[in-house]
Amino acid sequence: MMRIVKLTTLSLLALSVYSLPTVHVPSRLAGLTPTFHQVTVTAYTNTSSCGKGNPNVTASAVKINPSHYRRLVALSSDLAKLYGFGDRFQLWINKKLYQVTFLDSMAKKHRKKVDLLLPSVEACRKFGKRSGVLIPLNET
Repeated sequence: MMRIVKLTTLSLLALSVYSLPTVHVPSRLAGLTPTFHQVTVTAYTNTSSCGKGNPNVTASAVKINPSHYRRLVALSSDLAKLYGFGDRFQLWINKKLYQVTFLDSMAKKHRKKVDLLLPSVEACRKFGKRSGVLIPLNET
């Protein structure tokens, strides 16, 4: 079950430790209460040992290049069904902000999870598993 938390004054106060800026919502969700997702964040890299198919091409058919590292994410299927490829997000991890784009997908077994693309297996191991907050950005 996915947990979507509606932002209220109290929840924003609780998140103030992250010094969150104004929260935006994609235009297709306009009119709804802004949401954010509490997620588990792990990392992945484009190696042949990870998954099926060409490791240098995302599920959205985008060829991975070095500029994508730390800027591209894969979403678990429960989150992916709420958004479309190309949607942008703020990803807060340990008080650090990443501006990321959803261009890849994860196996259906994962829930409330985000994978951040990193340049090497070593970098992925060092990153480990962390808690984070995923906030959709308004691109209009």
